[in-house]
Amino acid sequence: MNRVNWSQAVAEVLLLAIGIGLALLADSWWQQRQERVEEQSYLTALHADFSATRDELARTLEDSRGTRDHVVAFLELLSGDEGSVPVDSLERMVEPSFWWWDVEPVLATYQDMVNSGDLRLIQNGELRVEMAAFLSFLETIENLNDASLLEWKDLQAPFMIDRLVVTSTYADYGERDFPKSRHRTDPSAFWDGELENILAIKLINLEDQIRNLTDAQEKVGRVLSLIEGELAET
Repeated sequence: MNRVNWSQAVAEVLLLAIGIGLALLADSWWQQRQERVEEQSYLTALHADFSATRDELARTLEDSRGTRDHVVAFLELLSGDEGSVPVDSLERMVEPSFWWWDVEPVLATYQDMVNSGDLRLIQNGELRVEMAAFLSFLETIENLNDASLLEWKDLQAPFMIDRLVVTSTYADYGERDFPKSRHRTDPSAFWDGELENILAIKLINLEDQIRNLTDAQEKVGRVLSLIEGELAET
């Protein structure tokens, strides 16, 4: 009867366990290394997207401030004596007063990461939170855009149709001019207070948008700062 060499058997089992453990450690190390490479690639793409979004926010903010300033100037004209400004000059003030500027953020990389589950690759938890907070805040901006569209449909457009000659008001709209109308706008449309109220409401919405865009800029700035910190550590 052969006797089992327990010492040798235990040694072989230990060697096998050590070999398996080392293989698992090596596989885990390799997996982590690959994930870090993927993370860096994503961080670079996210930085490009959020930089483009920052530029888009700056452009939209500048345009919104320009419209705001135009509305303020229009209201100052309307606060003067009736007939102090020619009707054709006032008509030219109308169109730019109702411009509205939508922001178009660049979010393709972030959305791809969310959809694929790769957002887990971003190790910095604060960065994940800040990006999610920015996307959530965009809903506030979109809601204001929706409200502005309703305001145009329910308030501004009906006033123009009822009180103004639109082909004169928008004479230089777009790439083609409207043909000159044989009608003329009733001057009372500018001086009876209705247009002032409409412009005041527009001004309130513009101020809200400017405030939201400014807040969005700050949120994007925090995201970019965190991304740049992560990239600097590599």
